[in-house]
Amino acid sequence: FSFPSTMPDYGADGAVKPVYAKWTIESYTIQSNDSAFSDITQNYGISITTPGTPSKTGYTFNSWKSDAGLTTGYTFPSTMPDYGANGATKTVYTKWDVNSWTVTFDKQSGANGTNSVTATYDANMPAATAPTREGYVFSGYFSGTSGTGTKYYNANMTSARTWNIDADTILYAYWTIEYYTIQSNDESFTVITQNYGTTITTPSDPTKEGYYFGGWYNEVGLSTIYTFPETMPDYGTTGATKNVYTKWTIESY
Repeated sequence: FSFPSTMPDYGADGAVKPVYAKWTIESYTIQSNDSAFSDITQNYGISITTPGTPSKTGYTFNSWKSDAGLTTGYTFPSTMPDYGANGATKTVYTKWDVNSWTVTFDKQSGANGTNSVTATYDANMPAATAPTREGYVFSGYFSGTSGTGTKYYNANMTSARTWNIDADTILYAYWTIEYYTIQSNDESFTVITQNYGTTITTPSDPTKEGYYFGGWYNEVGLSTIYTFPETMPDYGTTGATKNVYTKWTIESY
């Protein structure tokens, strides 16, 4: 029915022309900002089933919010309300609380340094100090032993990556054995380069024409006797050299 521009003749004086309105129910959509629940698209007034509690690795669900700033709570209505124009969408925002976990350091025969930290999911690893171990260089903390798995701390204990395990966890120190060199000031024995802790064969007494051997010493002044150790000791930084000085006494005839 279209309303006329002027009143037509509807018969007898005072006649009434009934006009019938046709209504089409509107539909609306309630959606999540981060896919925490499936879109709900229903007609106005139809019952709504409240979504279950969502889950997200590394986070705990806090609540539903009406705004991106997460300041105003949102409660799912029992029936679809009128959200304005037909087809309009209401976005519901999920507030998540990030999880934190205890990370324990297995020092793998090392000592000192931090014992454990509290790591926050998706954040860089927190500050910590490195362990120490005689004869070895610390190379970082890993999720597996012997440098296997994922590296979480560098050798200087800076963060190697963000925390991505949603549980309390043990990280394992990875050590690289150091090596050292023992050498003579006058080539009276072959240079000895070995890893820390490995067995050392003491050189035979050297010979030099016109002299007799008077022992090994720690310094140029030949004041402190040096005794070859059974195994390679820790001489400091890996690759360091220990100089051994030969004492010669001139023979007389």
